[in-house]
Amino acid sequence: PEQVELFLDLLFAVAAADGFVSSAEMDVIYEIARSLGLPHKSFIDAKLKVPADQRDT
Repeated sequence: PEQVELFLDLLFAVAAADGFVSSAEMDVIYEIARSLGLPHKSFIDAKLKVPADQRDT
């Protein structure tokens, strides 16, 4: 579980490198997580670590 969290955190960090995570970037991260069989909750938890003003909701 710890590696899953780290992996998703890294994906969001890359997406946020320009200061904002777009909905398109979140869709790609979601599809990566889903294709790897990761729990939806893991995706949501990682998404919520990104400050709300730096991401589409």
